[in-house]
Amino acid sequence: MLDKIINELRSGKKLVLIHSNADPDAVGSAYALAQAFPDITIGVYEGISKSSKKLINKIGAEVVVNPDLNDFEKFFVVDTSTPSLLGNLANDIKKPIIIDHHAKTSWENAKMYYHDEKPSCAEIIYEILKKANFKMNRNVGFGILAGIITDTGRFRRADVETLKIFTSIMEETKITMDEVLSLVEEKPDKSEKIALLKAGQRLKYGVVNNFVIAYSMIGAFEGSASRALTSLGADVAVIGRQKNNEFVVIARSKNSVPVHLGEMMDEIGRETGNSGGGHKGAAGLNGAGDAEAMMNICVQKVKEKLRNIKQH
Repeated sequence: MLDKIINELRSGKKLVLIHSNADPDAVGSAYALAQAFPDITIGVYEGISKSSKKLINKIGAEVVVNPDLNDFEKFFVVDTSTPSLLGNLANDIKKPIIIDHHAKTSWENAKMYYHDEKPSCAEIIYEILKKANFKMNRNVGFGILAGIITDTGRFRRADVETLKIFTSIMEETKITMDEVLSLVEEKPDKSEKIALLKAGQRLKYGVVNNFVIAYSMIGAFEGSASRALTSLGADVAVIGRQKNNEFVVIARSKNSVPVHLGEMMDEIGRETGNSGGGHKGAAGLNGAGDAEAMMNICVQKVKEKLRNIKQH
């Protein structure tokens, strides 16, 4: 399958699409493909995350927001588990080639589909580059390393192969760990601090089988809020955000929690007519509707699954 994807990447005018609010794993993966193969434009729906802006400034990546799909012959979709994360762009993509690493996906009518449930999408891209005999340079190295370190939660979700790839790139490019960490670490600005404090004011929690589930609503920075709640002591954090008629719910858990959040969010998405998915310890749900109601549905589903866990 990788050989077929490489052949597709070597010809035609191509658009590599990444999800809205794209993280360093998505941006780094797309940038690596754009450097390794000819005539590639990176496109994103709405925009990229704060941490990704720091990455593109470092490596000089160009990302087109809401690109005109008529300008391209081939479409690749990277690190995007569901079409809804591409907004209205998803409606006009013709036979996309999907490269993804999430537990559950909802793509249909793809020309080609390569799925490998690795800790990060950047690891799949590294395999593609290696098979295509691409000589790694520092900028591509920064993109892949940033993707790996952020999507694995600073290696908490990494496996042996992840660490081998990471050290191999460091050796080849002479990039230091300090350089990578300084690229992905960011200090919250005033608006983020205030948003997190407001989430704390609205905080609710419950306990099931000795697992603490914390949940809250927020106006922005839901990813930061979920990380903050698990740092405070929650085993599972669920955060809801309303934006006009649409909602986003983010869930995060510690490794000790025996619930696969990505599969749970996919299940809720199918039950409610929305889109959900992700990894075992970090997942999301989005669609049209009331954010607080959907957050509560997610919280109840977590509690239900934890109640069914047999205690030893």
